[in-house]
Amino acid sequence: MCGEGIRLRALAPSGTVCRNWGGLAGAKPPGGTVCPLTAWVGLLAGGAEDVGMSLAKLAARRRRFPPDAFYSHRTAAWLHGLDMAACDPIQVTLPKSSCTSHLAGVSLMRSDFTESEVCEARGLPATTRTRTVADLGRGQPLVDAVIALEMALRARIVTLEELRAWMRLHPRHRGLGRLERCMTLADARSESPMETRLRLLLVLSGLPAPNVQQSLPEALARPDLYYPQQRLVIEYDGATHRAALAADNRRQNRLVEEGFRILRFTAGDILHTPASVVGQVQRALYSSGSPN
Repeated sequence: MCGEGIRLRALAPSGTVCRNWGGLAGAKPPGGTVCPLTAWVGLLAGGAEDVGMSLAKLAARRRRFPPDAFYSHRTAAWLHGLDMAACDPIQVTLPKSSCTSHLAGVSLMRSDFTESEVCEARGLPATTRTRTVADLGRGQPLVDAVIALEMALRARIVTLEELRAWMRLHPRHRGLGRLERCMTLADARSESPMETRLRLLLVLSGLPAPNVQQSLPEALARPDLYYPQQRLVIEYDGATHRAALAADNRRQNRLVEEGFRILRFTAGDILHTPASVVGQVQRALYSSGSPN
């Protein structure tokens, strides 16, 4: 099955969102089930106009494809509702036996797959949710793969159990070790890609894993990252922080009064001076004793 949930005809005028597609060689897809509403939060957030333009572009490209081609990877993830670029690039997969060697304007990949791994998403052929997330976990850089998996887990379009079952059925596929590592590092409580990048920067640099979105006593705060033994709060300052600066400052003052220490980092810190970020956190951890 491609998914379970409620029908979204009011939100998706094109009709059924995600139906299981049993025919890989141009057969008419049968009716089926649809993806849950939560999976469309990221897609719809971009605005109906942007969604419509991307869908029109993908539909136009599809008319030029051979019948055994289907959307995959980040393009399929967008079709399933994840907040990813649909057309930058357009990603398409063909079976290894296909004679097609080039498709204009797309990033073309080849892979073995079964009929149960392809479905119809927004009226277009695409890899199923589980296969899509597995492909992203196997083929992307580790941090990007973890971000994609966390998006999928939050949207409830896939579970870790489903991914493990897929791995058992496909033991010879490349990148299973990377996918397993991705699953180990993922935390569905993470609320933004940059928050994940900050956490993984610390963990992959050898620091202990912080707690994610842990509520502090007396509802003082729910910081992005937290080391309870050291009472160390770590926050990523993105657009949300800038929009709520006064409230965040009041919250920070209350935390300081209660004996918490706070480190704040921006996207520029994480992307351009990662060693400095790691160093500051490491010194804060060790200055109060063991970081464990």
